[in-house]
Amino acid sequence: MVFYSLNRDSTGAGNSLVHKRSPLRRNQKTPTSLTKLSLQDGHKAKKPACKFEEGQDVLARWSDGLFYLGTIKKINILKQSCFIIFEDSSKSWFLMSLFKSTGSGEMVCTICQEEYSEAPNEMVICDKCGQGYHQLCHTPHIDSSVIDSDEKWLCRQCVFATTTKRGGALKKGPNAKALQVMKQTLPYSVADLEWDAGHKTNVQQCYCYCGGPGDWYLKMLQCCKCKQWFHEACVQCLQKPMLFGDRFYTFICSVCSSGPEYLKRLPLQCWQTHQNLKDMSMFWRH
Repeated sequence: MVFYSLNRDSTGAGNSLVHKRSPLRRNQKTPTSLTKLSLQDGHKAKKPACKFEEGQDVLARWSDGLFYLGTIKKINILKQSCFIIFEDSSKSWFLMSLFKSTGSGEMVCTICQEEYSEAPNEMVICDKCGQGYHQLCHTPHIDSSVIDSDEKWLCRQCVFATTTKRGGALKKGPNAKALQVMKQTLPYSVADLEWDAGHKTNVQQCYCYCGGPGDWYLKMLQCCKCKQWFHEACVQCLQKPMLFGDRFYTFICSVCSSGPEYLKRLPLQCWQTHQNLKDMSMFWRH
């Protein structure tokens, strides 16, 4: 069992090593459908499944890109979403893909909910949360070299939970390097998002590398190539924290650059800066 001591004022999920990663081998037939994330590869969709229950504690990603501890109060199987209440009494509906349980009983793949483990799609256990992922279910796919390695491996959600923070994600350390790799592959299809006319919000409420909700007018950067919005907490290119509503940057995300992010402050005249700050202050008064 994994215990997290998070609240809405926390900046990450930190806990000691839980389970040692090891491949699981079972003599079970591999189903033709692996995961809903593999739909882009042409696999048939699976029948909706639910691994959560009312009253269960989970880590949910809020609109600032960070994880917070909450409790499931309602479940909508058809929409694959849960109504979650947090420790500060805030509450909202969340897609199941945006949160994870704080403990796991059965060892099944977190994505497809299957137990089989056969090459080249073996089960890999996260060294942080102890949950299992098939190599082809995880985003990005898990290289076979990870199975044969003695080094710790963290799943995508644990990498984000341990590196994202207010003011910008960590830039140094093994988890920061893992984050840089994770960010080059999105857990969703940008082409499937339905945007408004100004390309500021989408119907799915899916943004950033993390795929979580967000508000473009808060601390978010818009990539000048793909036009997607990214949380301040998830980017690694900031030298100092952002100001609310400050969008005067040229930003290219890691997906579009196929590597580190690019960020450049736009040149502003003194009178422009004064007027922009005045406009932002008027915005927040309303």
